[in-house]
Amino acid sequence: MATQVVAKNNGRFLIRGGQQMQMENGNYERTVMVEFSSMDIAKEVYHSHEYQEALKIIESSAERDFVIVEGL
Repeated sequence: MATQVVAKNNGRFLIRGGQQMQMENGNYERTVMVEFSSMDIAKEVYHSHEYQEALKIIESSAERDFVIVEGL
C-alpha cells in the first residue's frame, strides 16, 4: 500500500531492503530511502490519509525511524 502512495506522488525508491550492517546506534533490519522532488512533497506524502492508512497496517509488526532530509 505504501508503495502505491510513493508511486502516485512520483517518489523513487533509492534503497529498499538489501543486506546491511549496522555499525553504530540502533539495530535496524531494513532500510528504505525514497526520493521526492521536494521536501514539501515528502511531508505531504507522509501526512496524507493514504500513507497514514498504510502505516496502520504495519504498526504492530515494525518499528520505524522515519526521517525527512532535504538536499540529498
